[in-house]
Amino acid sequence: MVIVYQQREGTQESKPSVVDFDSSKTYVYLRRNIERTSRTEEEGNVVFFWSYEEAKLTHEEYEQYIKETEDVTTAMMMQQFNDMIASQELADITVEMNHEEEMQLLNDIQADIALITPDNEEEP
Repeated sequence: MVIVYQQREGTQESKPSVVDFDSSKTYVYLRRNIERTSRTEEEGNVVFFWSYEEAKLTHEEYEQYIKETEDVTTAMMMQQFNDMIASQELADITVEMNHEEEMQLLNDIQADIALITPDNEEEP
């Protein structure tokens, strides 16, 4: 579903809600980028208003939007979870490889020491 936002201005006393169910019985209004702003009129009066982007959806469209949003959110969470698992598995493999390399290095050092250390010879 594609949501089409249009730039709007409102003179509400308080900040408009992001999701508005109350302004209309037919539509749900979605708002974003809500900012308090002002302008000076020709008479010199300063007028304060709210500037925002607004989309108008029927209740059915809004329900579809929520379902799609939840589906996308769930998919994103599952992807993050899978990425975490893969990252942990990679870390585990790296630790195991490092351990194996360290053990091989230790064995090599022990072999080198054995080559340069004279056997326990009996003294005459």
